[in-house]
Amino acid sequence: MNDLTMEVMRQTLELSDTVRAGLFYVQTCLEEGSLEEGFGMMEDVLDGMSSIRRAMPVILNNLPGQGLDDSLDRLREALEYMEESHALQKPERAWAVLKTVLMPAYDEWQEHMYRSLKRYTFC
Repeated sequence: MNDLTMEVMRQTLELSDTVRAGLFYVQTCLEEGSLEEGFGMMEDVLDGMSSIRRAMPVILNNLPGQGLDDSLDRLREALEYMEESHALQKPERAWAVLKTVLMPAYDEWQEHMYRSLKRYTFC
């Protein structure tokens, strides 16, 4: 595996931590009724996930058979559901989706990523 691929893996893991922190911030904002702040951060979260999705082919091509596709598909579905709630500006639905669908899918995907990439990135 070349240095550039390992750097993509390392940066993807770092960005995944940032996105997770953003998701917690969105959750807090929605719980406190700070809708504009929460939905503003959700835009940043979605941008971060877009960057991660663009990096995934490099990772998946170098780690075949790791099962990352399955957890990424579940996360993609959860993000689409959250994006729909966000676009409709429905905070109650967005909070429920975040808490019961998106966060569990994100946690599963992130844990799988760390298990799969840890030996290559030294994170």
